[in-house]
Amino acid sequence: AKKKITSWLEQHDAGKGAINYKLRDWLFSRQRYWGEPIPIVWRNGKHEALSENELTVVPPPLDDYKPTGTGEPPLAKAMDWVRYSDKAARETN
Repeated sequence: AKKKITSWLEQHDAGKGAINYKLRDWLFSRQRYWGEPIPIVWRNGKHEALSENELTVVPPPLDDYKPTGTGEPPLAKAMDWVRYSDKAARETN
């Protein structure tokens, strides 16, 4: 059916067949829309992995999953959770 539709569209100058590759990073292809709770923090401009005893990272409950408007995931709105310490912040994306 797809080939017939594509052929019809091309014959009527209404479209053109194309191949679209949806290549994605395999690790994050199922990343949560609202932000992935990655066990990494930003400290002094560098990433640091959390210690093993701090795993599993559980995201906080969110009341609002709407986009932030800044490109950050909604998880970034949980400021108390994102603020890991006075000098470190959790990675949300």
